[in-house]
Amino acid sequence: MNIGLTVATYLFVSRLVPSETLAQWGPAQEGYFPFVLIGMAMNGAMLSALTGLTHSLQLQKAFGMLKPLLLGRSQPEAVLLFSSLYPLARAGVDLMVYLLVGWVVGGVSLTGANVPAAVVTACLAIVAFGSLGIVTAALSLLFHCGTPLLWAIGSASWLLGGVLYPQPLLPRPLRWAAQLFPFTHAIQGVRAALLDGASLGDLIFPILVLTGFSLIMIPLGVLAFNIGLSRARVRGTLAEC
Repeated sequence: MNIGLTVATYLFVSRLVPSETLAQWGPAQEGYFPFVLIGMAMNGAMLSALTGLTHSLQLQKAFGMLKPLLLGRSQPEAVLLFSSLYPLARAGVDLMVYLLVGWVVGGVSLTGANVPAAVVTACLAIVAFGSLGIVTAALSLLFHCGTPLLWAIGSASWLLGGVLYPQPLLPRPLRWAAQLFPFTHAIQGVRAALLDGASLGDLIFPILVLTGFSLIMIPLGVLAFNIGLSRARVRGTLAEC
């Protein structure tokens, strides 16, 4: 329901933005609605992958399942892996639902889209978002600050990533700052594949950025999670995580 209402809202807003205006700054062959639809779809996928692990661990804690899991024979890496599966799958489903609703409600056809390139880029993006989610879950164990960090990352990605507007509209310092966020490269890559028909060769830069980000953040997140778990065990504060 929420996705449907969001898509319908931006369908009407898109009528205020002529293709000629958008063409000055970004892909405009299909008009503003497909542009913003992909932005909202990627933002929804990012939020699901980014926050899902922390919410999953909080839910397990609420039902008294987290402490036995982490103090038992289960490896922390296994707990992270299986707790991350649903959020990552949910992120992919949310992305597809946004595009499906856009097709049903707004008649988005995306003719000329390179679907395989878009799928590869979106999958790498979801993994990158999930790796950042591991880090925030680890920080919730170490410093009990995971939720504010999730809010900060989500808000900054929304502002800088170009969800509703082409990124070149941002001031130059903000455009530079946006390059630090995997969301920026993810949304640019998926938009290029779906709106411009870009191939995997054309998307080599965002693909390398997303892959490199995941390769760095996943081990870092697992390491931080293990450190936080060890500190919580020593202090006896595991139930408060």
